[in-house]
Amino acid sequence: MWFHHACGGGRAARWLCGGLLALAAAGCASRGGIDEAQPDASAGVGQRMIMPTTDTRYELAPHQGFVFPRILANDSPAFPAHYRPPSPFSATLCVSLAVGEDGEVRNVHLVGAPGCIAPEEAPEPLGTAVLEAVAAWEFEPALLCEYPDAATRNRDWNGGGCTGAVSAVKPVPVTLAWAFTFELQQGQARVSNRRSSP
Repeated sequence: MWFHHACGGGRAARWLCGGLLALAAAGCASRGGIDEAQPDASAGVGQRMIMPTTDTRYELAPHQGFVFPRILANDSPAFPAHYRPPSPFSATLCVSLAVGEDGEVRNVHLVGAPGCIAPEEAPEPLGTAVLEAVAAWEFEPALLCEYPDAATRNRDWNGGGCTGAVSAVKPVPVTLAWAFTFELQQGQARVSNRRSSP
């Protein structure tokens, strides 16, 4: 699920976009792996958050606030040691995942998106590496903060959590999407860490 107010107007929308950028920045941690059997070849994997494509959206009421899910662990997949295509090599795979009301990751699958390899054309070792890595991610769930009225929300909401005179806090499921770029270069390792534009 996504939010209708994403990057629109209004205070709630501006905060949601800020939260999206913060999560995207958090999602840019990466790690590379080196194939010791080929000392002149290095491999790297980078990740970036992308806007998920879905028609299911929440509508935030004036008395509500939204807290984006907080990442606890999101290691990038390793470049499979047994998979060495001709160098130079670069391939981007996109994956969708749901973060449930309990923070658990569910429904992880490759998806098509601009700049990404179609799921049915993705090299199997890379697809497996992505799905296994993302399935092990950990989150605190997204939250919907309910205030008694819009005036209270505007006074107490700070964009960083359910703060102030909150009348109810409800964990909510959300759908996220990430892109992983696998790169293989001769010489020094290159790690892709580019963030897509919303």
